[in-house]
Amino acid sequence: MLVGVCAPAGAVVEAQRSLTGFDGLSAEQDGSGVVVAVVDTGVDLDHPAFAGRLAPGWDVVDSDDRPDDPHGHGTHVAGVVTGFSGAGGSGLAPGATIMPVRVLDADGYGSLADIAAGIEWAADHGATVINLSFGDSGRLDRIRKSGPVAAAIRKVSDRAVVVVAAGNDSQFEQIFRASVPAIVVVAVDDAGEPAEFTNVGDPRAIAAPGVEVLSTAPVDPSTVFPGGTSGAAALSGTSMAAPFVSAAAAVLLQTGAPPATAAELLRATAEPNGDPRTGAGVLDAAAAVAAVPAWADAASTPSPLPTDSSAAPTVPVPTDPSSTPSPGLADGSLAPQVNSEENPDNRGLSTTTMTLLAIGLLALVTVLAAVYAARRR
Repeated sequence: MLVGVCAPAGAVVEAQRSLTGFDGLSAEQDGSGVVVAVVDTGVDLDHPAFAGRLAPGWDVVDSDDRPDDPHGHGTHVAGVVTGFSGAGGSGLAPGATIMPVRVLDADGYGSLADIAAGIEWAADHGATVINLSFGDSGRLDRIRKSGPVAAAIRKVSDRAVVVVAAGNDSQFEQIFRASVPAIVVVAVDDAGEPAEFTNVGDPRAIAAPGVEVLSTAPVDPSTVFPGGTSGAAALSGTSMAAPFVSAAAAVLLQTGAPPATAAELLRATAEPNGDPRTGAGVLDAAAAVAAVPAWADAASTPSPLPTDSSAAPTVPVPTDPSSTPSPGLADGSLAPQVNSEENPDNRGLSTTTMTLLAIGLLALVTVLAAVYAARRR
C-alpha cells in the first residue's frame, strides 16, 4: 500500500532545504552523473520537469519499456529528487538522472515479487540509488519483508544505496532486520519534529521532511489527482521524506564515494534532535558531503607495514650446547636436561628416570629369587 497522503499545497520549500542541509551545497554539488531509480508507480514521462532527465526504465507490471504513471505517486517522488516543481522550488539533486521502474499498478498495489524484480532490474541497468517509497500494512506483510524484497536489497547493496520509506501507520516498528542494508526514512515537519503519521522505531533511520512537500504531479487526471494538476502539488507522507535522502545519496556518490560509504556518511552526519523517534537524526546533506574528504584521506592512507619485531616471531638460533650453560634454577644450581619435544637433541636419560629403572629392576630380581626359592623347597 502506498504511504503518500494528500495534503494542502503551500509547502515551505526553502525551510525544508535548510532543515536538511541542501542550502549548504554548491550549485555543482547536484548529483550529476548519478542515476536514481524510483521504483514506484512509474513517472509521468511527458512532464516537462523531466525533459532530458530520464534514463530508460522498465514497467514490471506490464512488461514493457514505458513506465508511465497512471497513479501520480511516483511522479511526485521523482520530482523531490530532481524535478522542477513549477511553483517556486527545484529538485534537491537536479543534476541526477531519474530511472522510472514501475512495480505498482494504477491503484498503488503490487506484489513483493514484482518489487524485488524492479530493485534488481534497476541495479542491473546502472542505478546507484534506489528509492522505495511504499510500504505494507499488517503483521504478515512485515514478516514477508524478510523475504524477496529484503533478499533483493542485500543482492544490490554493493552497487546501490537503497532508501526506504518508513510508512504512515503511526506505529513503532523496525521495517527490516539490521542485516538488511537499507536506509529507512521517517518523516518530520519543517521544525524537525516527527510527523504524527510516521512510523518510527529503527535506530538506524534518518529523518527528513514529509509534511506538505511540494513537487511534480501529473497534469492529466491520475488516481491521486483525479482532476489533474498544473504540474505541481503538495503531498505528505514518508514517501515524500525518502527522496530527500535519495537526493543526498546522489550528491555523495557524485564525489566518488562508494554506496556503502555514502550510506554510512549519511547516518553518521545526521543531526540528532534529542528525539529517539528520529533514529540517527535529521538529514544533513552538506555535513555528509563535507565528511567525504576525511573518508577519502583515510581510504587512501596505506596501513602501516609491520616492524621487524612484529613481522615474525623471534626464532632462537641453535648454538653449541657445550659452550652454553643450562638455564639456572633459583638457587644457582644447574637444572637437569630432560629429553622432551622442546629439547629433541638431548638423547640422555634424566637422573629420575635412571633411579626408577634401577628400583624396578631390583624389584624384579627380588620376585624372581623368591619364586626360585619356593620351587627349591
